Amino acid sequence: MRNVSDLTDKAFESIQHLRVGDFILPYRELPSAAIAAVENLTGIFDVGTPAERAAIAQRVDRSFAFVFERYAHSGAVESVRRNDPSLIKRGLVALALENAKVDWRDTLPVAALLHNSAVRLKTDASGLFASIGEIAQPPMRGILSSYVSPQNRGRSSPTTTRSPAREARSHISMLNRGLGFPQELSGRFDRCSGSSGGDFPFGISVGSCSLP
Repeated sequence: MRNVSDLTDKAFESIQHLRVGDFILPYRELPSAAIAAVENLTGIFDVGTPAERAAIAQRVDRSFAFVFERYAHSGAVESVRRNDPSLIKRGLVALALENAKVDWRDTLPVAALLHNSAVRLKTDASGLFASIGEIAQPPMRGILSSYVSPQNRGRSSPTTTRSPAREARSHISMLNRGLGFPQELSGRFDRCSGSSGGDFPFGISVGSCSLP
């Protein structure tokens, strides 16, 4: 059996050279090796000790942190297209691992989209966000707690400032009303439909979805 440290090293080697500018215009999917690396890291992170999770999160650099958000974004979309709630959990773990490394405001639309997908699939969205909040660190723990219902609130204690929580609730409200993003930004995004008939707003091109 391969050492967990070796698996972690190999996974980071597969993604640390990637840069966000290479994946925006024209839109490119993450390479299969990067997807496999993220899945290995999220698997280790999910079952690791608090010290192991902290060590993994510490290795995420701003230069390639986008890989985890892109993976989570794809998971939100594909979960509905495939009717597979497990992809939502994987996406949330990826966000917990990345831990808003660049800017927590970049994380909010992705977290909101994952929540929207969980609601569409009629899963226990609040319980799922609470469970991932238990293994997340600030500021991501506070962001996830914004999606937790009062009955699940004790499972995930917010430890970050109120600003991310307040903005996260705003994103939830807009998605639930079918708006997706603030009105002043809505004209910049196409709306894309999955095979299930669900509409998703995107800030970056995903598959057939693109900036106008």
